[in-house]
Amino acid sequence: MIRPLALLAFIMPLMWDADRFNASTRKPGGTIALTLLLLALQAPALAHTGGSGSSWRSTSGGYKVTWTHSDLRAVPLSAPDKIVFSAKRLAREEFTRDQDAKNHLATETRSFDLLSLTGTIMSYEDRRQGNILDSHPYGETKIVAINLKRGGLPAKLTDIFFPEDVFNALINDKVIQKALEQVGSQPTDLDQLLRAFGDGVEVETEATGHSGPLCFKISRDFLTQFAFHHIDKDKVWVRIGLSGTPKCRYECTELGITLPVPQMLQLELEAADSGKSGMLMKDSETHAKLINTTVALDASKPPKRTASAQ
Repeated sequence: MIRPLALLAFIMPLMWDADRFNASTRKPGGTIALTLLLLALQAPALAHTGGSGSSWRSTSGGYKVTWTHSDLRAVPLSAPDKIVFSAKRLAREEFTRDQDAKNHLATETRSFDLLSLTGTIMSYEDRRQGNILDSHPYGETKIVAINLKRGGLPAKLTDIFFPEDVFNALINDKVIQKALEQVGSQPTDLDQLLRAFGDGVEVETEATGHSGPLCFKISRDFLTQFAFHHIDKDKVWVRIGLSGTPKCRYECTELGITLPVPQMLQLELEAADSGKSGMLMKDSETHAKLINTTVALDASKPPKRTASAQ
């Protein structure tokens, strides 16, 4: 990996020579060299395992996202001291909230993997596993999409795509069809589909000669549980994650649907697809082999305050 400071030391003499040469021709000097420097500073970088472990970082939509073993964090480029999202902070806050409520958690491990980063839309996988004081295990694996521009609030597919396109993609998915069959509904638009699932529906079926077993739940907010996988011409493949029921609590069923590339995110999707800025899910698995943000929590050991948890 070329480090920015080293590249700066290499490019500055070129800019200086170009300025001296172009002074007689009255052309702006150092333009090419400066462009190379700016591109290098903004390009995503994968730092191989070193003293501080592996890390991935990129700028996208005016934000800098850093993914390391200790945290998955997003900060605005205009205010780098302001943390818009921190996986470590989220894990600690939710653990404390559950402690103060009725769950009385003993220990918990949260693992986060960045799945896609396109513009200000960031998606990650959140795996939660723990034990309550009576040794009863619990867990969940889910995909979460957030909008960094909105302070890390959930991002919905209908914020990006036309509702009719989302409905047409979902209604033709066999997993969604199975869930609709269970609730006895035949919706004709997205609103009806969402109402059919109500507060949520759990589906558990045994394997048949035509399909494997199914074990998932569709929650009210399942349209916020997505990530961008890859681009195929004028279509973008989207993965929707459906968490498992208590019977298969650690599993996550992924739906694969295609939607028209939205004009509002076309350039950002292309940049993420090429690796210039951000990332798509097709590339995240490679990074996840080197990086996994893990937060270990113990009710008997109050977490220490760190920069990422502030």
